[in-house]
Amino acid sequence: MIGCQPDQLRVLRMLVPIGAAGFVLLTFGVVTLEVWPTVFGASLIVLAQLWRIDRLVVFLREHAVACAAVDRLSRSVGPRWPSCRA
Repeated sequence: MIGCQPDQLRVLRMLVPIGAAGFVLLTFGVVTLEVWPTVFGASLIVLAQLWRIDRLVVFLREHAVACAAVDRLSRSVGPRWPSCRA
């Protein structure tokens, strides 16, 4: 299995508090019927989610490259080598 680099994990872990802060602001804005915390909280939530989706696309591309390399090796070595697609 392909693991994440430490800097990528740090970015993903940073997105959780950003999204949580956005949720708190959004909830506060809805409860108090204030516009700016509601809009700012929703913006933080969307920003964190889009950034997370972008990171996951990078992981998917890295995994696809690694799987292609493993499959090439599997075909050259034979059936005893495990396939990445299993």
